[in-house]
Amino acid sequence: MEVNGKDFYLALSESAREPEISKLLEGLAEMEDEHTLYISGKISEIRSKYPELPEPPKITVDLYDRRYTKMNFDKGGYDEKLTAVLILRMAYYIERDFMDFYQKAANVNSGDVKKVFEDLMTWEVKHLMQIKEAMDKLIKEKGLNPDIYALEGI
Repeated sequence: MEVNGKDFYLALSESAREPEISKLLEGLAEMEDEHTLYISGKISEIRSKYPELPEPPKITVDLYDRRYTKMNFDKGGYDEKLTAVLILRMAYYIERDFMDFYQKAANVNSGDVKKVFEDLMTWEVKHLMQIKEAMDKLIKEKGLNPDIYALEGI
């Protein structure tokens, strides 16, 4: 999942016209890359302690594609000034999906595995705060109604 995130955020950064939004998305791509390295390392570490564990199932659901589709990003009809808002909303809710996933995984695990999911959840919360801060700033700069465009709290 995190591997797809890097490519997804890099593609979105190319769509963003505001340099600040593009830079934020590039930063998220780098963080997703860090997550991939962290997760791979933890899987290797846990598997070396517990070699009897079965191979993890392959994840076939692409949360990035699912969220992209849900946001109707390709449908058109959006005001040009709202493109950055839509990109940030999509990024926010993708990170929110991951935070929820990691929280649920932490709740049903224990020990080292629980700690890994808690660490990942903490990272996602940081991402959410960065995106929300950028969105709040964008809403103010573009004079948008915060009652309509503001992101929900974490």
